[in-house]
Amino acid sequence: VMSLDPNVVIDESAIVCRQAELEGKVTIGKGCVVHPAAKIKALGGPIVIGDNCIIEEQVELWTDPESNQGTGSMMMIGAHNWFQVGAKVHCVAIGEGNVIGPKAVVKSGCIVGSGCIVGAKVSLDEKSEVADNTIVYGATQGKRKHGGVASNDDGSATEEEAAATTGAELNKATLLPLLDTLRKLLPAANPTWKSATTPA
Repeated sequence: VMSLDPNVVIDESAIVCRQAELEGKVTIGKGCVVHPAAKIKALGGPIVIGDNCIIEEQVELWTDPESNQGTGSMMMIGAHNWFQVGAKVHCVAIGEGNVIGPKAVVKSGCIVGSGCIVGAKVSLDEKSEVADNTIVYGATQGKRKHGGVASNDDGSATEEEAAATTGAELNKATLLPLLDTLRKLLPAANPTWKSATTPA
């Protein structure tokens, strides 16, 4: 029988499937959903996951003990992030309202802002930074704006453009209905973890 690492803290409202691998100082926030076969391993420093994140099958979130000249580093993940199937994330920080696409790789030392989409199979270079409201796509890591205010040819913005939502708001609008569905379906078919302690 597998047991839960005593360093793992899961908010009582989170759904964390027992088939997920959790190791080290991992904190999972309110309302998060962690699918079977996800791996969250704090081997080189703690991992703190904000509220209402989805971590799908075969996603790997881990901190490397060899990073930061062998001292390891912490990983901070904001609220409303969606890590899609097979994404590998070894970064320092991810803001709020992001989508990390299927099989995307966010390497050691990376910082991803808020309202971003890192596309399917995109591999971000080590220590790269992705500004807020950016979509990163393709093998060449092309970038374009996501949501927010767009400019006309003369540099002005129309009233509709000025009122446009941010990338984080667009991503969150997609994430929230899915979270509601997963919170109902996953526990019906999968045993879930509850941590021995709950966050203060």
